[in-house]
Amino acid sequence: IAFNILGGIKYFDDSFPRFPGKIRRKYGNLSGTLLLVSCERVPEAGLGISLAGNRDREKNSTFVLGVKVQCPLTVRAGDELLEVGIF
Repeated sequence: IAFNILGGIKYFDDSFPRFPGKIRRKYGNLSGTLLLVSCERVPEAGLGISLAGNRDREKNSTFVLGVKVQCPLTVRAGDELLEVGIF
C-alpha cells in the first residue's frame, strides 16, 4: 500500500527493495511524504481503517477516514491511498 502523506519525503520501507525506485518515479512529483507500508497477515477483526472516496470521478482518490487503535498499519486519518497491491 502506498500512501501520500502531507509533508516532505520521509522514508521508504527497506523491506521492499525493488519498489522504492518505482514508487519514487511514479509518485515523486506529488507534494507530501510517500510511505510504503505492508501487512504480513490481516488480523481476524480486519485492518481497522475506514476509507472514503472523492465525489469527483475525474480525481478517483481514496483517503483514510479513520484508524482504530489496533490497526497494524502506520497510517493516519487524512492519508491518501495511492495503490494497493499483493506482492
